[in-house]
Amino acid sequence: MWLEGIALERRLRELDTPGPGDEPVDFDGQRLAAMVDALVALLDESFPSAVTADDPWEWQDSATFTHVTVDGAANRTSANLVICISRHGDLCFIALEAQEAYTREEFDALVEAEDLSPILAALDTENFTVAAEETLWARYDGPRVMSNSSWIERYFGYPI
Repeated sequence: MWLEGIALERRLRELDTPGPGDEPVDFDGQRLAAMVDALVALLDESFPSAVTADDPWEWQDSATFTHVTVDGAANRTSANLVICISRHGDLCFIALEAQEAYTREEFDALVEAEDLSPILAALDTENFTVAAEETLWARYDGPRVMSNSSWIERYFGYPI
């Protein structure tokens, strides 16, 4: 489900619970890993042999769970499409090449609809909440005191 505006802001605040900064109290890594495996399998149908996922257990102390990448050599955009998945809820965003590399306007202009459509369909099938990355760059104004205060840092960085 793609969220923007007030709906996304509401969701970000719902996820902003007490507990360690890198993951929520009720974090279920096995469940999220199974969702990521299913997502990779669905994406592999549209982009055969071109989908990889980072080992989620290597993202120690980060609010990021994993990155799933569709190789640029196998898509019409001709650039890596990276799905950044948070440990918080089922929150994710899609980046072109790397996190914080392009604005929303640049992303929309550069990413081919033929590539984005199956990615969004797979994310929807697996019940991920998709945020517009640029929206997450906004200043974090929640209850947690953080040194780098943006929503992207809260849910995908190293929130201290």
